[in-house]
Amino acid sequence: MSEQYRFPQDSFEWQSFVKKPWRLRWKLRSIPAHFGPEFQEYYTLLGKSLYWTTEEIDNYQWRKVSDLIAHASKTVPFYQRWFSDQKISASDIRNWEDFKRLPIVSRTNIDQNLADFTSTELKLHRGSPASTSGSSGRVLKFYRSWYTESFRRAVLWRHFNQIGYHFKQPRVSLNVAFVDSEADLLYKYEPIDNLVMINGRFLGAATAKAIHDLIKRFNPVMFYAHPVALATLGKSMEEVNLPPLNLPVTYVYSEVLSKATRAIISRQIGPNVYDHFGNRENSISASQFPCKHYHINSEFVYMELTPSPSVFEGQALNRVIGTNLINYAMPVLRYDCADLATEIKPCGNCQINHPTIQFVGGRDKNFLVSKQGLLHCQFDDILHKHGIEMPDDIQVEQIDIDTLVLRMVVGSDFVLERDEPILVGHLKDATKGLFDIRVEYVDHIPQTQGFKKSKVVSRLGAEYLESQLK
Repeated sequence: MSEQYRFPQDSFEWQSFVKKPWRLRWKLRSIPAHFGPEFQEYYTLLGKSLYWTTEEIDNYQWRKVSDLIAHASKTVPFYQRWFSDQKISASDIRNWEDFKRLPIVSRTNIDQNLADFTSTELKLHRGSPASTSGSSGRVLKFYRSWYTESFRRAVLWRHFNQIGYHFKQPRVSLNVAFVDSEADLLYKYEPIDNLVMINGRFLGAATAKAIHDLIKRFNPVMFYAHPVALATLGKSMEEVNLPPLNLPVTYVYSEVLSKATRAIISRQIGPNVYDHFGNRENSISASQFPCKHYHINSEFVYMELTPSPSVFEGQALNRVIGTNLINYAMPVLRYDCADLATEIKPCGNCQINHPTIQFVGGRDKNFLVSKQGLLHCQFDDILHKHGIEMPDDIQVEQIDIDTLVLRMVVGSDFVLERDEPILVGHLKDATKGLFDIRVEYVDHIPQTQGFKKSKVVSRLGAEYLESQLK
C-alpha cells in the first residue's frame, strides 16, 4: 500500500466520554436517547412481538396490510387505476387469497414511473428520497416514510441483541473510503455509539498489522461490515502471519455470503458469523438467528413466494415477493424483491414463531443465463474447494448469452502461463462449459455505489428472472 495513513488526535476513550456531567442522562438510559422516541417505541414493541404466537403474527400482518391497501387505493395513482379497472374497492380484499389478486410490482415498473407509485400524501408522511446501492447494475430511486428508518433500526438492534451484541458495547466497522480532510485517517471513533470506523481505503497487507493492532486494542464485541471487506482483511492478515481476532460476533450484510468468504471470515475474524436478508426497498426482511435459520421480520414486511418455472439443483425456485408494512409514503404492495427461495416454513429449531425463509444462492446477480436456462455461478466456492481464496480480486461478468469476462487483479506471484489456464478451467467447470471466456487484468474490481464488489454480474440473468413474472 503506497498511501500513507495517520491516526486521529483523539483516542477512543469511551469511559472518559460517559463521565462528562452533560452525558449523565444519556449514560443512565438503557436505550440510547439519540436514537429518538420513535426508535424506543418500536424497539419496545419488537421486544414483545418476537414471542407472539403464529395467530398474533398473522392478525398483526393482516391489520397492517389492510390499512396499506386502503391507503394505496385512495392516494397512489397506480392502485387508484387498478381498483377502478377491476371495479372493486379496498374492502373487497378480505383475506390473503384476495390479496394475491393485486399485481406484482417489479423494479422496472417503479423505475419507469416513480410518481405513479408515490402517495399523494407524501408530505404528510414526510417521505424522504432513497435509492438502492446499484449492486444489480441499476440504481432504483424511491421514497420512504420518515419513521421507516427508526423501525428498520429497531429491527436491526433486536437482531443484534439476539446474537449477543447490546447497546453501548464496543463495535468496529469497515467503512467506505473517507474523503477530503479525513481521507488519510486510518480510523475514526464515534463515542456516542462506542464505534471505531476503519477507513476502507487502507485495506491490504501493508496495513493489516496496524488494523489488527487497532482492533485488538479496542477489543470490540462485534465487527460489522460487508463480507468482501471482512474477507479481504482476513486474507491480508494471513499474508503477514497475524493471529485470528476471534471476536465474539461478526455481522455481515448487503452481499451474498458464499461458503468461501464465510470460511475466511470465520477463520480470521470470528467463528460466529451472522447476516440478514434485505433490500433497501423492503429493508431488513429476514434475520439469521442463533438457530441459523432466517426468520422473517413479520412486523416490518409481509413475504410470500410465487412459483418460477426455473429449477436449481432439482428444487423448484420461487420468486420472493415482499410488502413493506411501514412505508406509507410509497406503499408498494407485492414487490418483486428480485430474489429466489425454495420455501417459507416454521423454524423447528427454536421457540420463535416468526416463519423462516430458505434462500437459494442469494440475489439474481449470482445467476447467469445460458441457452439452456438459469445457471447458478458458484465460482467462488469452486476456487475454495481447490484451495484458492480470492475474496476481493476476481469478478465474473456476463457480456451476452455466450460470453463471460473473467476480470482479475493479480499480484507478483501470479504466473500467466501457469495460473490463467487453471482459473479459466475452474470457471468452465462452474458454468458447465456453456460459455466462451475472456480474461481481463485490471487494477481494481469496480465497486457499486454501496461499496459492494459483486463477484458475479449479469444483467441478462436479472432480466431473465424478471421476465418469468410476465
